[in-house]
Amino acid sequence: MGELFTSFEEAWSWFLAREEPLENFYEQFPEDQDVVLEGWVIEPSAQVKEAATHLQAAMSHLDWLVSVPDHFLHVWIGSVERIDDAWRQWPEIETFPAAYRRVNCFHAAVVVEVEGCLRPLVTGTPNDIPALLPHMTVAITKEAGPAAELRDALLPLRNTNLGAETIREVKRVRFPAARSSLLRPWTVEQVVPLA
Repeated sequence: MGELFTSFEEAWSWFLAREEPLENFYEQFPEDQDVVLEGWVIEPSAQVKEAATHLQAAMSHLDWLVSVPDHFLHVWIGSVERIDDAWRQWPEIETFPAAYRRVNCFHAAVVVEVEGCLRPLVTGTPNDIPALLPHMTVAITKEAGPAAELRDALLPLRNTNLGAETIREVKRVRFPAARSSLLRPWTVEQVVPLA
């Protein structure tokens, strides 16, 4: 996968200028069927998920994209290893508003930017995330795909607003992470409510 972006603006500028095909999302995952991942997520509301399906429909003609199923839509906070014990401070963090708006594109995924005060959730982790770009992935590439084709689909959708909600909890989830098992439902291992 390409280098991480330091801002959403950088990601969007990269996408607008990209000439080479987007990368295959699945290639970053192993083929071993026993591989699982565990991490912390914010699960969006049913209303946000419903709005995401309309956005996904606008890209459905691109057969090299896979829409993320609504049971798997989330905002990734970090792996269990990266977050470590920082989650113990979360009950002291007040609930906060978050807005899901503006479509963007990373190296192998179409995402919706998430605006909200998520930084306190990762502050103080052993590997403090240098550039937290909170997002909800709505589609991934199943093979390399032409950037120009996706650009044509996303430019009219750039300022899409999927809605807002109050973030009240963070979930620790566990899910299969082999290439052939990605996007299957996760298991909730722990729920941490915010103040």
